[in-house]
Amino acid sequence: MEKALYLRFAGDAALLLLTIILSFTVSYLLKCQPKGINCADISIQKRYKPPFISEFYLNLAFGLFSFIFLMACELSTFPWKDTIEPKKIAIMKTYTIVSVFTFGMFAQSAFVTFLQIFTGEPRPHFLFVCKPNEYCALVDFNYIPKFTCTGDASLVKTARQSFPSSVAARSSLSMVFLSIYVHSKFSCERTPYGKCLLQAIFTTSSLLASIQLVSDNMNHWRDIYSGIAMGTCSATYLAYSLKWFKTEKLDVSDLLVESDQ
Repeated sequence: MEKALYLRFAGDAALLLLTIILSFTVSYLLKCQPKGINCADISIQKRYKPPFISEFYLNLAFGLFSFIFLMACELSTFPWKDTIEPKKIAIMKTYTIVSVFTFGMFAQSAFVTFLQIFTGEPRPHFLFVCKPNEYCALVDFNYIPKFTCTGDASLVKTARQSFPSSVAARSSLSMVFLSIYVHSKFSCERTPYGKCLLQAIFTTSSLLASIQLVSDNMNHWRDIYSGIAMGTCSATYLAYSLKWFKTEKLDVSDLLVESDQ
């Protein structure tokens, strides 16, 4: 590796590490500021249903699947029989795509978690898991400005982080990113509907996972809408930075030429 490539790898690694640290810092060190609740609000009086698959594993599944799919596609189109120069270019393109996607996922994760903690929006099952020490019927106008939850602390913590939906945001980012990637990567001239079918599967899986959260009383519809919008916009921006919307493709050959000089 030449100096130019070393500098790029070092810069990318530092930026990615900073993003990962920021994501975990926001998740585990920041604390949600409690706010008052309205006991008459029926949107937070739903029953708690233990999810079949937790949000953590859903987010992990979408992220890992996207990474595996990207690597599989890049390896399937890798110029194994070409000379060393096309191989270098292919490796740099694969590295760029994967690093940009990984950075986007962790950056959005930090932003979504920050919004959840900052807003402190209660989930539909908030009152069920909180079990406030104030009796709603004895409070004027059924509004409790200050109260203490007597329920399970871990459930109460997550019950204060409804807006926006992390699953909707992360699944939308990964699946929309893959849909744009497929559209840019493959022409599918012999099977033109194959690409459309694959894109439909990606987007539908994201939508189904998001809608299921409403059915499980984990999120409100507004949380889902905002999460999908954030994920779609983030994926579109990442794809734009990779020049997938332009006729000219991402060119890393200049960097390789400079490193050889």
